[in-house]
Amino acid sequence: MLYPLDWFAIFLYLAVLLGMGFFFYRKQDSTSEYFLAGRSLGWLPIGVSLMATLNSAVDYIVSPAQILEFGIWITLWSLIPAVIVYPFMVKFVLPFYAQLQLFSAYEYLERRFDVRVRSMTAFVFIVWRICWMAVAVYLPSFLLSTTTGLPVVPTVMVLGVIATLYTVMGGIRAVIWTDVMQCVVMFSGVSIALYLILSSFPGGVGEVIQVCRDEAFLYKVPQIQGVDATSSWWDWMVAYLHLDMTFTNLLIAGTIAKLAFYTVDQIMVQRYLTAKSVKASKDAFLCNTIAYVIYCLLFVALGMCLFTFYTIHPYPEGKTWDDM
Repeated sequence: MLYPLDWFAIFLYLAVLLGMGFFFYRKQDSTSEYFLAGRSLGWLPIGVSLMATLNSAVDYIVSPAQILEFGIWITLWSLIPAVIVYPFMVKFVLPFYAQLQLFSAYEYLERRFDVRVRSMTAFVFIVWRICWMAVAVYLPSFLLSTTTGLPVVPTVMVLGVIATLYTVMGGIRAVIWTDVMQCVVMFSGVSIALYLILSSFPGGVGEVIQVCRDEAFLYKVPQIQGVDATSSWWDWMVAYLHLDMTFTNLLIAGTIAKLAFYTVDQIMVQRYLTAKSVKASKDAFLCNTIAYVIYCLLFVALGMCLFTFYTIHPYPEGKTWDDM
């Protein structure tokens, strides 16, 4: 159930998004301004925008559930790829894009090969991002529908129209600055949730750590099923590779995914291209990496708090953590 103040905050937020689109619409005087903000932005808005772009309200739904199911190490392991790709990005990728002075990542493919390669790659990107946006919009809309009773389809349509309007009107400058605002909301939301749940424990942080240690939640890792001491090394390997989450697949798949997102995904590359200098783009990527690590650690802390809460207050009969 949402109170009048909640509805006011929602409508105010949506109005500000539209207002930013109108505000930056007045500044559109060239193609470079519309698509690249005149290559004039500093490291802070770009770095915050990079972090907000690959993270969304889906994190609030998926991350705590993932931590409760698989433990905190799944999230901590997933931070390693972000650290691995950082030196490669700063040393090679960012200077490469800055030197070429492109409008899009796929413009390089036309220069290097031909327009057919560029068109095919751009088409794949558009299809992939449409699917991604569908999930990013649907899950928060579904959650809002569950808590307020609003129908899902109209909610999806309203959010989609508002996002489209401020993007089309304000160009990349409006997108980046709305990303900054959204990132503040994202960090504020998880921080407030963490504070509220921590304040409900008489022992505070110490109680959370104690419960997680006593219940072995701090050491929880995915368990390999179907093998025992008599199983061969091959049986162990096959069983390990069939796990939903492992250190190996997080390291390999996570590193490949990060490289793909950061090097060739237009939604990321376009933000690098708005930087006023190579140094600004490098500082922005450092800002993005640090913000991502902090963001994930906040969810780890929130997952520990939720585990502690549901250990002290068990689920209602017939319910699981996934229902809560």
